[in-house]
Amino acid sequence: MRKIVGIFFALVMAAPIGVIAAAPAGAAAAGTTCKSFAGTASFNPTIPKLGSGSKVKSVLSGTGSLSGCSGTVSGGSVKFVSAKSAAENCQTLGTPPTAAIKATEVIAWSNGKTSTVAIKLAEIPGNPVTTQAVTGTVTAGAFKGLHEKARLMYSALNAGGCVGSGLSKISFQTSGSVTFK
Repeated sequence: MRKIVGIFFALVMAAPIGVIAAAPAGAAAAGTTCKSFAGTASFNPTIPKLGSGSKVKSVLSGTGSLSGCSGTVSGGSVKFVSAKSAAENCQTLGTPPTAAIKATEVIAWSNGKTSTVAIKLAEIPGNPVTTQAVTGTVTAGAFKGLHEKARLMYSALNAGGCVGSGLSKISFQTSGSVTFK
């Protein structure tokens, strides 16, 4: 959870995201590049505020939209859910995670097809904790076998998030394009 919170905290604090994908041999789809990806996510349970000795193992789930896509799709609606994190609080969120956060992403594309993507969020050395690299592989549906790569930034949405109260919601966006190739 600490890793998930750290990654998404970095996303919330304004981290760029870019997605790059490479098509495997024999892939039928040409892939797509989307100009932007943005949305919101919630921690369940809420991450305890700064100064709290309590820690929780949280799951991050959210929704977002991909837009300005090329090729056979113009955009898509995204839902994702992370694996349960290690025990953490707002204090531990400020330190880079030691391992990537794993999540499952489902994209409902504008052409009526869907994609399931196994993604990882990881620290980008030399960047704020709120900036994360997103990488993944499409495991089912449209663009199966192609790879996603992006750079994501995030920031707290709830009033007092981490200071006056625990962190329950974040917003996120990419700083560049998202690519499936």
